Amino acid sequence: MYTDISLHKTELYLLKKGIKIEDIASFTFMQPYKIRARRCKPYWHNLGGTGIFIFTLQSGFVRAIQLAPFQAHKATAILQLLKQHAIPFTNYQPLQTVSDVPVSSRTYHRYSKYMSFSVQGMVWILILLLSMIYALPNIHTLVTYYITIFTIGFTVLSLFFMIYMTFLVQHYLILDSHHMILKGLFHSHVFAYDDIRKLNFDIRATARRDPPLDIEFIDKDFTYHVFATDWIEKCCIDEIVEILKSKGIDTTNSIKFPW
Repeated sequence: MYTDISLHKTELYLLKKGIKIEDIASFTFMQPYKIRARRCKPYWHNLGGTGIFIFTLQSGFVRAIQLAPFQAHKATAILQLLKQHAIPFTNYQPLQTVSDVPVSSRTYHRYSKYMSFSVQGMVWILILLLSMIYALPNIHTLVTYYITIFTIGFTVLSLFFMIYMTFLVQHYLILDSHHMILKGLFHSHVFAYDDIRKLNFDIRATARRDPPLDIEFIDKDFTYHVFATDWIEKCCIDEIVEILKSKGIDTTNSIKFPW
């Protein structure tokens, strides 16, 4: 439960972004932002990915902000504040028709091309790390010694980051008759269909040819969740969307958003 103090801090955060809560006529969330001529801010570029709020003000102007995945708690606080002020959530369309037909358990899991490149990179980083550790006792110059120590530390952090981003934060998806299950390498998150209000698939802006996939959704308490799901094949997204819609979840696929 969000206290009045936390909601007040959220209101101040929006104010710093040039958004007064009393000026908001409506908002959309979990939807890509496309510039609309001069009546928008930021007006210099589009926004794609997760955590995008688009506020339409009473004046007709539009303000858009994007929160990073690690700011999910802030997105939840904004949702709670908007809910408290009864501001219309225009792209949330509760589905009335819910199918009782059992869904056979389906697993959506693939190993991305990025994973193979990451493994190769980790092997080379590990070889470099071991070579430097082996050479360390033979170093006599103090400056070279400190440079080597720094390089080893940087290499260790790079190796950990690569392992973390490739394996530890990624999830694949399992759908059964009553639950959506996001499974990672050492953990899993189980959500009943009845506990999910709105869900969206999107990709992060990156230079990769195969950009990473994310899933974001709001539960029945208007708590925001976001997970990295690069282990789901993108060609299966439409099938997943139809299954989740049949379970009464307002589900969208922003991968196909027309820029």
